[in-house]
Amino acid sequence: SSGWELTRRENVFYIKPKNVDVDTNMMVRTETHSYIFELKVVATDWRQLEQARRAGVQYKIAFVYPNDTVFGVAQEAVEEEAKPLLSSELAKDRQYNFNYSYSTSKAKKMGWLIPVNAYDDGRFTYLKLPNSPEYKTGIFPAVFGRETEYGEDFVVNTTVEGNTLIVHGTHPYLVIRHGDFVVGLRRNVKK
Repeated sequence: SSGWELTRRENVFYIKPKNVDVDTNMMVRTETHSYIFELKVVATDWRQLEQARRAGVQYKIAFVYPNDTVFGVAQEAVEEEAKPLLSSELAKDRQYNFNYSYSTSKAKKMGWLIPVNAYDDGRFTYLKLPNSPEYKTGIFPAVFGRETEYGEDFVVNTTVEGNTLIVHGTHPYLVIRHGDFVVGLRRNVKK
């Protein structure tokens, strides 16, 4: 959001609000993890840092991973192994589910956000978006998963290939968001 000043020095981020009414969220993606932070400007009537901490305010966050966490070369080997499966090209030896439906309240204004094709192979979901100049500059919508139609959004990992968003996994519902525009997708499966 333009209401926050963000400075990065290697793996450390410094964030400072530019105004008081700039609550937003921030997604940080690394090679191995995705994080979502809720950024809020709060009252500053605390006299000591401990008072702010008791109120749930965090001024510093550090991540500590278990010793058996795989990073670097070992993680790259796992990712390299999965690459052929990430191709958005249809393969004769795989079965696909093309039975997806979508809904949105502003379809005429958002044609560029509605996938022209949505399908999965049981392992990945492929959302082919219409050709748009925005995609060439790297401006893609965010994709979230849901377990139920009105459930809570959760982060899903995605990969971009051309104008196709490849979601790692299949989910009963997907939500595509770009600013105020939202498209909901439902995966229809035979029972």
